[in-house]
Amino acid sequence: MKTNRTCSLVRIRVWMLLWLVAAAWLVASLVRRRRGARPASRGEPRAGRLVPPAAPEAQALPAVEAPAAREIRPLEEVKLKPAEEPKAPAALPAAKWKELEPTDASDPVPHQVHLSREGAPGWALAGASRRGKMHAHQGSYREDAFAFDVIGPWHLAAVSDGAGSARLSRVGSRLAVEAAVTAVKRTLAAEPYPSSEQVGQALDRALRAAHAAVCAEAKRRERPPNDLAATFLFLVHGVVLREHVVGAIQVGDGLIAVQCQDGSLEPLAERDSGTFAGETYFLTSRPLEAWLGRGVVRRLEKPPQLLVAMTDGVADDFFPYGTYLAPLFKALANVIAGSAGDTSGDAGQALLDLIGYEKRGSFDDRTVVMIYQQPAR
Repeated sequence: MKTNRTCSLVRIRVWMLLWLVAAAWLVASLVRRRRGARPASRGEPRAGRLVPPAAPEAQALPAVEAPAAREIRPLEEVKLKPAEEPKAPAALPAAKWKELEPTDASDPVPHQVHLSREGAPGWALAGASRRGKMHAHQGSYREDAFAFDVIGPWHLAAVSDGAGSARLSRVGSRLAVEAAVTAVKRTLAAEPYPSSEQVGQALDRALRAAHAAVCAEAKRRERPPNDLAATFLFLVHGVVLREHVVGAIQVGDGLIAVQCQDGSLEPLAERDSGTFAGETYFLTSRPLEAWLGRGVVRRLEKPPQLLVAMTDGVADDFFPYGTYLAPLFKALANVIAGSAGDTSGDAGQALLDLIGYEKRGSFDDRTVVMIYQQPAR
């Protein structure tokens, strides 16, 4: 009897438990219906899980018409010729170059200078120098200088380019060329028919005189010699017993060259260059002894018709020499021929006009001295 009662109680409890579970399920279903929720299906994210947003559907871009094809023409071949078809440097258009006067009144130098004179029979000399565009734009003085003279059968010429970084380089260049020409003129006056060895000694004497003049002026002004730094190019030519003797000595850049009557061209001295591009040496860059003994003396087998000395402002515009030196000498020959036919006969003025050419990237001072055989009249 007791056992049956126990079983009945167990059945009742089980049914009550089932009824409670059913009621809870029914309540939960009603709640979900009211909230509009539905159980998550397989593969859908469950509540409380961070899901990145789906990528938006790709949208087609509107059609864009392709630009019409243009004809591309090849560039025409352009041959660079110095002193022809003038163009201003790309760094500064021609319209922006200024012509300013220096504000420093000490040691004035004219912006342009030219000279010409008769030489030994049948020969003549002419020289010209002009301020470069950069110095004009900056309102500074011309730093190039030249000098020449004649003594008997000998022609002497010197050019110098003052260092742009030296405050008194225009003074140094002028003193160097004047002292050198004066010293060699005295030497050849005492010995008008020197041997090749004596001509070489005269070249060293020219360099010594130039160096001494620069150093003496620096001492007088209580300035370091490098404040008067300048290059130095010296040329001597003479007709001795119907034989042409030439001598040349050079410190720094620039060019000394000769053209013979057969049209052949040849540099007479070797230019100096430093470690870096555009770097050169000056008279005061090294002790004097480092420059001595570098002169070149030659007795020409072929008679010359034109000898020149020029600063780098012109020489660099016609480099490499193997390509562009011939056009330069042709232009110089035209100057000579034109001055011979002109009533004024001023080759110096014509030379000054010539070195006023326009060339892209060229804006340094320009100086040229030429010793030339006069054309037959």
